[in-house]
Amino acid sequence: MTTVVMTQVTQPVVAPPPAPVQRDEPLISMTVATTASCFVFWMCGFLFGGIAFIATLIAKSAASDGDREGAVKMRRVSYGCSIAGAVVGIITIIALVIVAVKSKHMSEAVSYHGVTGSH
Repeated sequence: MTTVVMTQVTQPVVAPPPAPVQRDEPLISMTVATTASCFVFWMCGFLFGGIAFIATLIAKSAASDGDREGAVKMRRVSYGCSIAGAVVGIITIIALVIVAVKSKHMSEAVSYHGVTGSH
């Protein structure tokens, strides 16, 4: 981006573009952690997803304060909560399907044999 400054002498003065900021260490990305925590919150369970999202926010804050170690640690906590939430959510869905199938099977058996037990 070039900035043009006009002076009273009708000659334009062109200012050089600002120098790029040099960083010693690469930035810590929180995109995957944020996405995973939101997915777990909405699809698998609000408890683990909420904790994972809060951990991601703490990690973002630590990264912006320059605390790289704290940011990486909290990002790992976020990943762990997201994975735990997804596993618990999948196990819960499987358990609910098994209970629904068994209850349907039991209700069909009761209606087939009759409630009173007489034939």
